[in-house]
Amino acid sequence: MNFKLFASCFLVSGAYRSLIADVQRQTYYLIPNALYIILKEEKNSSLASIMDKYSADDKSVIREYFDFLFANELIFWCNQSDLSNFPEISLDYKESSKITNAIVDIDTHSDHDFRKIFNNLDDLGCKSV
Repeated sequence: MNFKLFASCFLVSGAYRSLIADVQRQTYYLIPNALYIILKEEKNSSLASIMDKYSADDKSVIREYFDFLFANELIFWCNQSDLSNFPEISLDYKESSKITNAIVDIDTHSDHDFRKIFNNLDDLGCKSV
């Protein structure tokens, strides 16, 4: 069986420790950087294949890591052939406006037609000035 991180769980690397942000449940879990590396490098692998790469001393810690992940519903187990049934969440962002923000520079010599500027920005869907 292979592990799969739930699509709503995102890995964030830190300098001294990392975290798993569960955006669906609006919570996070601090994890050691070593676990972050395992989850990134061994993504969707079987626990057996991961264990084969580590010493006997490390295997009990890795088992504890995966017990923690499963108990907190951050991962689930599935067959290799089923992994394609669980796609990642798309992080693509599309804005409906032609521009999202604008800066109108003003000084003592400015003679702008503010009504025209703001109407044009409004026509473009600009949300922030």
